[in-house]
Amino acid sequence: MRLTLTLALSVALALPGCMTQWGDGGPPESAVDDLFGGGGDLFGSGDDSNDDGVRAPGSTWTGVGASENHSCAMNELGGVRCWGSDFWGESALPAGTYDDFSVGNDVTCGLTDGQLVCVGDQDLLPPPGEYMDVGAGRRYAACALEADGSAVCWGFCNYGICADAPDGPFVEIATGEDHACALAADGAVTCWGSDVDDELDVPAGAFTQIDAGAAHTCGVRQDGSVACWGANPSGQSDPPEGTFNDVAAGWHHSCGVKDDGEIACWGRDEAGKFPAGNGWAAVAAGENHSCAVALDGSVSCWGADEAGQSTPPAL
Repeated sequence: MRLTLTLALSVALALPGCMTQWGDGGPPESAVDDLFGGGGDLFGSGDDSNDDGVRAPGSTWTGVGASENHSCAMNELGGVRCWGSDFWGESALPAGTYDDFSVGNDVTCGLTDGQLVCVGDQDLLPPPGEYMDVGAGRRYAACALEADGSAVCWGFCNYGICADAPDGPFVEIATGEDHACALAADGAVTCWGSDVDDELDVPAGAFTQIDAGAAHTCGVRQDGSVACWGANPSGQSDPPEGTFNDVAAGWHHSCGVKDDGEIACWGRDEAGKFPAGNGWAAVAAGENHSCAVALDGSVSCWGADEAGQSTPPAL
């Protein structure tokens, strides 16, 4: 899956047909200035071992993502900061203003003006093109929606996840380990790739949001109920009743934010005890940890923390 020769290499795709590379010293500030028209501290400061991500330009977090050993958050100005593992450079997304982002297993992608900027595992970096959404993937592949809403996948194309990507059009995409799902504007969900654990067995209903775990997927229906399908050895596909605004699928657990702002999680409890209270806006589920954005714009994480993935850095 990984090439030894690229161990200390990070790559950012900034413009169509343009690729900038640098070695284990990280990108020089001049390169960042050239790519994003700005200067400043690229990697933050201090001796915190988790302070390896990009210092975001604001202080109110609006979105969060989590994968196996790293996490990222986006603020209201479009800045993204990551923490936890940076073994493949997956936590070193270049400074810039992003419209959206996605956290994969060994890769992180940011979407800016239709272009994908991805860092991490060289085998999971995207082809040039214009995109509208991205799902960085849980391990072997990553997928995105092109500007016309069609799906495209790359990486290790097991189970036809690349060859069988449908044309769409779609408005949202989510990528698991060997399967992917996409949401159409009318609420229909289409899944492709591995069906070993019934990952393609989409339940009836129209959906407003989806998220893919390793081998299962969850979605919020238009009536606010949550449905999950695919692997279920730990109960990660058995959501509780209730009305939800957001749902996240991890490896062996899932979490959601109810319409009253309360977090609910189900599946394997190794991911830790989720926070109480009803002041939450969004949630993300990794392998054995989760993170959430509070209504006040702060980020909290819980569960496994061996790489610092559950310790968000202070601004």
